[in-house]
Amino acid sequence: MCNPPQSATVQTTTTQLLAANEFRTGLCIFNVSNETIYLGFDNPAELDKGYILNTDEVYIMGPNTHCTGTINAIASKATSVTYQEFETIRIIP
Repeated sequence: MCNPPQSATVQTTTTQLLAANEFRTGLCIFNVSNETIYLGFDNPAELDKGYILNTDEVYIMGPNTHCTGTINAIASKATSVTYQEFETIRIIP
């Protein structure tokens, strides 16, 4: 299942983009800003550490980078990202 695209403001302190989601199977994050964004997977994001997402770059979560924990971000100036999360279909008995 593909959730609708979302946007978020990344702050100068670690910002939670997505809560933990045991059903997450994929994720795309697009840096639509002029600032470098740093991502933290299941950990707080830190400037100049972790996964670096430069201007106009896209992070695509695949089978080898799969994380169902929180996704956090930080930037040196408040800025924007867009993202889209993919999930397995939840079957409720």
